[in-house]
Amino acid sequence: AYLECVFRTNVQSAYGAGKYRAVTSEAAAEAFPFVEYLTVDDARVRDSHKALHGKIFRVGSPAMKRVSPPCGYNCRCTLVQRTAEEVAGREITDDVPPGVIDPDFDGPPVARLDA
Repeated sequence: AYLECVFRTNVQSAYGAGKYRAVTSEAAAEAFPFVEYLTVDDARVRDSHKALHGKIFRVGSPAMKRVSPPCGYNCRCTLVQRTAEEVAGREITDDVPPGVIDPDFDGPPVARLDA
């Protein structure tokens, strides 16, 4: 179980760093100025991550930087790029509820890998 946790967390951190760089690139941010936080939405998703499921964030916002997956060990969440048209009429949030991100994972995955 420990080895699986370490492996999954490291793979998700590398994937998350690449995804973060891609989503925040100038061309991508211009075409897709929003991201939606999505969980796997199964029985194993922790309650703290369910609190973020479906939330929309502006690309590059402080909140988006904080919630960029992984947000904890064994996190399987992802960010999906969205156009302005896709999020029309939906709430755009700049708030991150307290306690949804594990302390060691607060910030963009690129920062964790570059540290």
